[in-house]
This record gives sequence, C-alpha cells and structure tokens, in this order.
Amino acid sequence: MLEQIGDALPRFEAYEKLFRGHQNLKHALSDVYLDLLHFLTEAKRLFSRSSLRLVLRALWKSFNQTFEDDLAKLKRHS
Repeated sequence: MLEQIGDALPRFEAYEKLFRGHQNLKHALSDVYLDLLHFLTEAKRLFSRSSLRLVLRALWKSFNQTFEDDLAKLKRHS
C-alpha cells in the first residue's frame, strides 16, 4: 500500500509545480493528501494493537479489504 502511494507522490509534486495557480488541482491534491493522512492514521491504529489482536483481526478482515476504500479514493483523485 505504501509503495503504491509512494509511486504516486512524485507525480503530485510535479502537478503542483506545473499547475501552481489551478484551483481545481489544488482542491484535488488537498483531497489526496487528506486521504493519505486518513490512511496513515488508520494504519497506525491497526498496527498499534497487540500482536495477538492483530492476528485475530487479520483472520476476519484482510489488510487490503480494510484499506480498499482508501486506495480507491486515492486512485480516483489521481
């Protein structure tokens, strides 16, 4: 997940530089960065639990399912 996000970030930086005055792009990038913060907050919350609890939770819901919506939002904003 972090690799996919990391691959997109340089492109967003280039867009910021190329289209500095474009309001719609600024709003879209703000949405992307907000989604990124949400993802990182949720990932921190998930991994800050005890190891046993994390394993049990993984049995019920995979990591990809947990963050599928966040990745879809990032892709849509991209």
